[in-house]
Amino acid sequence: MAAMNWQDAFRAAADDFRAGRLREAATRCREILAAQSALPPVLNLLGIVESQLGHYGVAADAIGQAIALEPGEADYPNNLGLVLAAEGRIDDAIAAYGLALALRPDHASAHMHLGIALKKKGRLDEAIASYRRALVSREAFPEAHNNLGVALAAGGEMAGAVAAWRRALALRPGYAEALDNLGTGLREQGQIDEAIAAHREALARRPVFAGAYVNLGSALQAKGELDEAVAAFEQALAQQPSDGVAHSNLGNALKERGQIDEALRAYDRAIELGPGDPAPASNRAYAVHFHPDFDSAAILREQRK
Repeated sequence: MAAMNWQDAFRAAADDFRAGRLREAATRCREILAAQSALPPVLNLLGIVESQLGHYGVAADAIGQAIALEPGEADYPNNLGLVLAAEGRIDDAIAAYGLALALRPDHASAHMHLGIALKKKGRLDEAIASYRRALVSREAFPEAHNNLGVALAAGGEMAGAVAAWRRALALRPGYAEALDNLGTGLREQGQIDEAIAAHREALARRPVFAGAYVNLGSALQAKGELDEAVAAFEQALAQQPSDGVAHSNLGNALKERGQIDEALRAYDRAIELGPGDPAPASNRAYAVHFHPDFDSAAILREQRK
């Protein structure tokens, strides 16, 4: 490939990437780099594509080369941070976002993704501060408002969380994740009908969304709509069979509906999937009190398990 034509090939690779043709995009990038290796934008795009293909080591290497060739470009360490975070290397991701922000202190994306990484490390106040800095740099940033809401809710500031989710939705109507989060916040505030409506709208926007079905089921159960709650939990499990929370919540709804054997099976599956979560075991121990075949001795044995 002639050096004078690499820009056209790069645009074609970017078009492939935007269209979801990831392997084609990667192939084009490699063809460009075979002819002219020292091209930071191409290396950066190759890294992004390879990350989405799950090739994190290859992705980090490509973006690392872009950084070495063009150390003043803040987008490259920000993208490296995304790759490292996807690989589970949260501390390294935090360092990469810090490099991006040292180069460009108003880099809204780096602030937001730093917030996500800090929250994963349990550094909630710092995460909230990072989201707020992202919004100072770019107020019309629905993802940052949504993540701010999640962090505020985790810190018990539900009114602020609901306000953040509403702002995200004002900026991007139909934003499924924000709708689902808003529904959870409204349920916590006792606005059950509004919560159900928000979860249903989230699912209308994104039908394959197991978490939203779980949250819808919880809202329906809070309203006493047990048949619909069970159906929502079952739909969540049809989409994500390994969701221990969905199994546990299904058990709760089945118990309330008087289906104790089915509830115990749901709790057993939740315990199997999440042995470190005490809730399913506790709920199971309570549910056996309602089973006609369990006498006091059997109940005591269950509680000692």
